[in-house]
Amino acid sequence: MVFKAAERFFLTLEVDIDSMTVVLIKDGREGRTYDASQYFQYFVEYGGRDNDVAQLQKYFSMEFFQDMLVTGKGSETFECCMLFDGEDYKFLKCEIKLLESKDSNIIKIVMEDVSHKRVEQLEDIRKKERKRPPKPFVDNFGIKFDHRKELHMRRMSRYRVITIAICLLCMTVSLLFFYNLYHQRLIKVADATLQDCQNANQFIEGELEDISHNLFTLKNLLSTVGGQLDKKQSLQYLMDEQMEYGYESIFFADSAGRVLSNQEGAKVAGSGGVTSFSYSRSEGIFVASDYFNSKAFISYKIPMKELKFEGHSYNSLVTILDLHKLCNSIFTAGDLEGQDLVIVDQTGNILWGKRGEIPELKSQKNFFEYLSQPSLELNPAYNQAVLIDHLTDKQSGTFDFVEDGQRRFGAYMPLPIEDLYLISLVKGETLRTEELKLLFAGLAWGACLLLLLSVFRYQSRRIQGEKAGLAELAYVDDVTGGMNSYYFDLQAKELVKQVQCQYVLVDTNLRDFGQYSERYGHIRGNELIRTMFLGIAQRIDGDELLCRYYAEHMMILMKYEGKEQLEKRLVQMGKCIIETSFKLEFGVCVIRDVTMDLGLIKRRTALALKEQNGKNLENVVVSYYDGELLEKIIFEKKLETTMYRAFRNSEFKIFVAPRYQLKKRSLCNGDAYAVWIHPEKGPLMPEQYLSVFERRGLVMRLDTFIFEEVCRLLREHLDKGRDCMPISITLHWSHFNVEEFIDKFKRIKERYNIPGELLSFEVTEELLYEKSSLLRQLIDSIHEMGSSCIIGEYQGRTLSLGKMSQLPADYIKFGPSLLTQDFPAAMIRSILGMVQSFQAGSIVTGVSEQSQLAFLMDCNCDEAKGDIFAKDIPLRDYINIL
Repeated sequence: MVFKAAERFFLTLEVDIDSMTVVLIKDGREGRTYDASQYFQYFVEYGGRDNDVAQLQKYFSMEFFQDMLVTGKGSETFECCMLFDGEDYKFLKCEIKLLESKDSNIIKIVMEDVSHKRVEQLEDIRKKERKRPPKPFVDNFGIKFDHRKELHMRRMSRYRVITIAICLLCMTVSLLFFYNLYHQRLIKVADATLQDCQNANQFIEGELEDISHNLFTLKNLLSTVGGQLDKKQSLQYLMDEQMEYGYESIFFADSAGRVLSNQEGAKVAGSGGVTSFSYSRSEGIFVASDYFNSKAFISYKIPMKELKFEGHSYNSLVTILDLHKLCNSIFTAGDLEGQDLVIVDQTGNILWGKRGEIPELKSQKNFFEYLSQPSLELNPAYNQAVLIDHLTDKQSGTFDFVEDGQRRFGAYMPLPIEDLYLISLVKGETLRTEELKLLFAGLAWGACLLLLLSVFRYQSRRIQGEKAGLAELAYVDDVTGGMNSYYFDLQAKELVKQVQCQYVLVDTNLRDFGQYSERYGHIRGNELIRTMFLGIAQRIDGDELLCRYYAEHMMILMKYEGKEQLEKRLVQMGKCIIETSFKLEFGVCVIRDVTMDLGLIKRRTALALKEQNGKNLENVVVSYYDGELLEKIIFEKKLETTMYRAFRNSEFKIFVAPRYQLKKRSLCNGDAYAVWIHPEKGPLMPEQYLSVFERRGLVMRLDTFIFEEVCRLLREHLDKGRDCMPISITLHWSHFNVEEFIDKFKRIKERYNIPGELLSFEVTEELLYEKSSLLRQLIDSIHEMGSSCIIGEYQGRTLSLGKMSQLPADYIKFGPSLLTQDFPAAMIRSILGMVQSFQAGSIVTGVSEQSQLAFLMDCNCDEAKGDIFAKDIPLRDYINIL
């Protein structure tokens, strides 16, 4: 909680003393609720000056609030300076009001900013505070612990999400990078394949240009001298040309397809389909229409001046070339390194090919049939129809396909030969090398990402390990090694909600454990707790829970199948400490409503455990939370809401139980106590309401009220010159939670100037075990006041007698059980004799029979009280006896 500065700060708080909570009120609506003691302790730390801190400590304390409720003071107003945002000071006017209500005890605090009226003072404070070292902010006492925990979890979740997002982003960017790199490699391979195809095409085109040049030279020669040559001479020229350049055939042709060749009487190779070509073109290269011995021929026709031989006119010079010889003479093995070349026609027939690198292509006669194989997967963008259209349109391009898991690239382009196309295929190993390079690069990046993820995983595992360690600290009890109360609550809620059977919650207490731990130390005490825990754990089922709740108290969640079965199991659990003299006490609450809050159930088991009228079963005592106990709780709740009003309305009447000295058989002292005359419940004895006052922290107020009334009446009596009988005041054990509480009684005694011998103070026997280190100091303080100290009521435990012998107590008081529990007479004599050996007097209460009185006198008992002597009388009547 950090106060933020505003133009006019205004805050309203409502303090519920019954529930010890603070509610913030803003704009007439309730805000957050805080624990009262923690909230105001934190609030005090923001006092601007030392006197402001002192004021806040005084007014913002539960003691001051209780004083307002007890005295009925209407309101209290004060001003203080407070620090805002760690640097700004403001003056606040605080008004504390008591809200009258029959059903609740509410204190209203209104804080208003009045800094505009204290400008000069604020300036002085700021100047002085600047010279001081900065005041660190204190911890907020867990008020916002849940909020901080939730914020921390959100930050951890955000950090986890951001880390995962960064990893995914890195992976995505890496994948995109490698995909782009691989795509660039594919484009590079495709471009290289197309370039290789272009180079091969240029080789073929250059060779054909040489052939064309030679034939044009021959044509020009024949056209110039043709009229001077006869048929034989012309054919000789053709034969010389054929022999020199290795043509398959060379001849003259007319428009009707008749040829004149030097190969008379024989069929001209490749000339069978000359008539199928178009002679309307001026020149061109085209595919011959016939094949011999699986050879492909091409012809080159050149129009020329007509030559007449034997009455026939010839207007064209035609050359037949073998495509295989032509391409083999052009390309050597080194020229085709790393690629496969084939020449196909429009239908895909392979006319020539260099197919040593792709074995599957070697046996194919049609390229399209090769692409149609089941083992070959062609890119859908380059299906056969697309390729045929591109070849028909004389287009160039690339395509790719996968064969036996290897990606291959191809390039195609038209040749300078009509209806023929050159196709180049990249060697599979070449592409695989590129892929391997990319693979190694990807593995390198993957290793980096894997390293990053490994570091992240290591950090996550380390954090999980730390969480496991924290979980062990958070969920494991450090004494027993079992689950602690927090984890027990989590598991119990889930188990009860399953509604597989009815459960019962059991709270356990080890009677007299305090004195055992005091005598043998906490190490032996913890060993006994572990022994009890393990013994109970062995006697519960797997679907039942057990934890150490606090100190020696255990909490057990058990299946409930009836009281008889439950009590048998509890008796068995009590046997886990059978070798000791301890007795287990069980408080039981049957869970009849699974929606009931577990905290409420635990409070009910605690109330049942405190019930004095439990059922004794062998070595255990079992108490149930039932309707009678519920009525008691409702009754006590009614007392809680009206106890402050009782002080304001003077509903407490003080009575005195007279004590008599047995030797003189005369009145010697009296025990003062307060009877609550409740307007609805009637007279209430201390045992009926005192537990409520102890729980609500009002015992000190009650005891000081009794003491002050006693001192006031004694003073009145003394002022009249009369003698007074001594009176004893009981100091309850809860006073020891307040530092130097005895000083309050000293101040009251001094204010009324009461002689110390008229007062005596009684402290309970429980202090011997719980506050033994402070008990001697208390007795010394009582003796300094001139008063006597009584320790009671002793319950007959030998350990306390040993401790009492070390204390300078004046009297030891025994309860009625000394006479009613059928102790042997010799034992009682021995106990009273031991008290005399301590140089202390003995007091026995509850004497109701003449035989008991005679026995006590025979035992040299010093004082006694009971019905046999006199009834309890009002305080004023007791003082007026003398």
